[in-house]
Amino acid sequence: KNKPKGLPVAMLRRLVAFAAWGVGGRAGSSPRPRFASMCIAAPSLAPKEREALARRCALHACSLSLTTAPRDPPLVLVSGLAAHQVAAIERAGAETVESPGLPPWNASGDVWRRRPPALAASKEPARLYTYHKLHAWDPRVVKGAPRVAFVDADAIYVRNASALLEIEPPSAFYLRDACRPPNIPWHRWDPGIEIDGEPVPKARAYWNTGVVVYEPDATVARDLWRLYATGDFASLDPDQYVCEGDLLQTYYWRRWRGSRPHVLNAAWNFRGYKCSYADVADASRVRVVHKEERRAITLIFDACEHVRAPPRGARPRFLEELVSALDV
Repeated sequence: KNKPKGLPVAMLRRLVAFAAWGVGGRAGSSPRPRFASMCIAAPSLAPKEREALARRCALHACSLSLTTAPRDPPLVLVSGLAAHQVAAIERAGAETVESPGLPPWNASGDVWRRRPPALAASKEPARLYTYHKLHAWDPRVVKGAPRVAFVDADAIYVRNASALLEIEPPSAFYLRDACRPPNIPWHRWDPGIEIDGEPVPKARAYWNTGVVVYEPDATVARDLWRLYATGDFASLDPDQYVCEGDLLQTYYWRRWRGSRPHVLNAAWNFRGYKCSYADVADASRVRVVHKEERRAITLIFDACEHVRAPPRGARPRFLEELVSALDV
């Protein structure tokens, strides 16, 4: 008897793949670009300070959920928080990831040996916790996301920010001389930066790491942690001596041989500087506000905890209140 002909192998494979996708949602699909942040409680924080930090991080995640509704929840690196505090961040729409932690600070490293006399008695930087951010360059930590928009948790999304994931990496907001606050004298604004012994104007090398778009890379992550271990990086902001920003700025300066990462418009990292208003003529273009407003935090967080995501295109009341409070 004639045997019925079977389906071509290629077609069978496509059918099996399609069935797997239907059962598992996105089984076998490639990870998408994602938003990320971190919520790190330094050991020195008092219980009330930890609680306030967790609420601030939850507010950050909630603002992204309500304005942007990303296809994948933002990844938030956490450390030093209680279980109920992590749960609040997750209720706000985030996926939390426990930070792998920090290696011991190298007190004999090059950058720490050059610390100001006022810090002579200090064994480590006051903002050591900021170095947890380096983990977000590791593809394993960010769940294989091919591109990440890392936004610090003290920033708030006030309008749809989905386009941030489409910006060419690496991108960040540069602080040029026009950004100098009027209360900061010139000798403090640009005290004389040197990278590898060469003088570098602050406007060419200094960029804010509060909003960065980049591509995670295992080799880059390894190089960043090597700089951390050796202390082989420059100090670009003496007022906040050696935080993670100094390390990242030094790394990219060397990698790009003095060329800057792509310039991110102030609408994506609105800090309220004079240059911010100059860059964003229309306030309705502002997407991310990176400017602390303590008076509004409790009010907005309480609203955020109880509000549901609005219909597409609608703006929740708490965001309207926030925009008003921040004068944006």
